[in-house]
Amino acid sequence: MAFSLAWALPAAAELPASQIARLGADLTPLGGERAGNASGTIPAWNGGITRPPRGYRRGEH
Repeated sequence: MAFSLAWALPAAAELPASQIARLGADLTPLGGERAGNASGTIPAWNGGITRPPRGYRRGEH
């Protein structure tokens, strides 16, 4: 059983400096693309949710 659990350990990944430099530029802080799509069905990322949506009531989620 211990042997099978060893395969479940997380893998370490290393990114090149060129990709790390893109974070906060054309990529979001977590690595997603900031730009929307050409047809406009996916909007550009502009910082995420910064305040509660209209109609939100604390504790009613």
